[in-house]
Amino acid sequence: HELGVLLFFSKSEQLKLVVISKPEWLLNALGMVIRDKDIHPLDEAGLAQVQLADDAKLLFEKGLVSRDLLEYLWNGDNVTYLLDLMRHLLLLIDWN
Repeated sequence: HELGVLLFFSKSEQLKLVVISKPEWLLNALGMVIRDKDIHPLDEAGLAQVQLADDAKLLFEKGLVSRDLLEYLWNGDNVTYLLDLMRHLLLLIDWN
């Protein structure tokens, strides 16, 4: 926003509906998933308490993330939007 650049993504309904006025929010959300666990570790006790420790291990060891873990990391906020954005920017692909 300080550069005067506006990005509009229209690939999905979620991307069309959300306007981000504070890019730090977006960077923080993406940084919850794309991170170096040695520099920015997750709360292992909290993950164990909600039974997501194995999901976190899978994320860091194999690069696979569950929807449950994303819901937890993003506090359930704008999960569909963030997933669509990550797909659009090729930061995430679906794995069956």
